[in-house]
Amino acid sequence: MAGTVAWGRRNPLAAWGVALSVGAYLISFFLPACRLSEVEGAMSGFQCFVLAPQMARDLPLTLTGLSGLHFAVGWLPNPLFWVGACLLPSGRRSRLVPAALVGLLALVGALVWQVLLWPFLLPGYYVWLASMALLASFAMARLVRLATVEVDTDA
Repeated sequence: MAGTVAWGRRNPLAAWGVALSVGAYLISFFLPACRLSEVEGAMSGFQCFVLAPQMARDLPLTLTGLSGLHFAVGWLPNPLFWVGACLLPSGRRSRLVPAALVGLLALVGALVWQVLLWPFLLPGYYVWLASMALLASFAMARLVRLATVEVDTDA
C-alpha cells in the first residue's frame, strides 16, 4: 500500500489519469449504453461488453450493414484501455508513447460504434468513450510534461 501512495506523490498526473479514466470506464458498465433496436429496451454497459464478442463471433462478414468485424473492432478498445492504464504510471518514455498510442487506438476503435450505431447509443456509451479519451489525454499530457522537463534540464 505504501508503494501506491509514493507512486501517487511522484506522478500525480498519472495517478489522476488512471483514477479518472478507470472510474469513468467502470461507471459506464452500470449505465444504459445501447439498445439493439427501437423496440427493445436499453442494455447496460456490462451487457454490451459481454454481448459484443459474441456478436463478433456469430455475425457473418458482409459488405453492407453491421458485421462481426465491426463488433470486434468496436470491442477492441476494452483490452487496449487496460494495457494503456497499466503503462500510463510509468515515467519512462518507452512506456508512455505506447500508452498514448494505445489510448488513441482505443478511442478510434470506440468511434467505430459511434459512426455505425449512433441512433442506438445511450449515455453509458458516451461515458465509456470519455474514459478512452481521458486515458489518451493523460498519457499525452505526461509525454508533453516529460519532454518539457527534459528540455529544461538540458538548458
